Amino acid sequence: MKNFLTLISFLLFLSGCTHIPSYNFSVPDIVSSKQKVNADLKNITISYGEPDAVSVVSMRLDELSKEQLSQEVIPAWAVALYNALKRSELFDKSSEKKVNLSVSIQEINVPSFGIDFTTYVLANYKLNDIATNTTLYNDTVKSEETVPFNYSFAGYKRANESINRAVRKNISTFISNIQNHKPF
Repeated sequence: MKNFLTLISFLLFLSGCTHIPSYNFSVPDIVSSKQKVNADLKNITISYGEPDAVSVVSMRLDELSKEQLSQEVIPAWAVALYNALKRSELFDKSSEKKVNLSVSIQEINVPSFGIDFTTYVLANYKLNDIATNTTLYNDTVKSEETVPFNYSFAGYKRANESINRAVRKNISTFISNIQNHKPF
């Protein structure tokens, strides 16, 4: 019994030394676009919920608070989106048309527990012409990714990775949609 309690205490000690991994939304499989969009992307703004509404992102994961969302998820999303757009070379910097991209994260839905973690992400992407203040492109992208139990025994790692994968897929889908749509 004493050995069992010692083992349990040691395991709890070791688990206390682990940290929750940071978010990594970097999209690895972005290739250079064959055709450029006739616009120069000047600014990317990312928010959660509708910009003028009080709505909050739908979350069912206690560890991901509103503060974490604004301090970790949004900056990580912005960096990943910026890098993916830069690698895609989708926008034409020499274009006279200047646009802003605004992303509204409407939902990140992660189960609070489970064997396999499936995360649903819903984000709205809008391209606005700076000169005319008109919306040139408006698309709501849904993505879903599942991380199986064999990825990690620790549930928080599976939850974190499912968020990573779902956001990566969301960004990748947006870039694919705009490449195929050519709104200009």
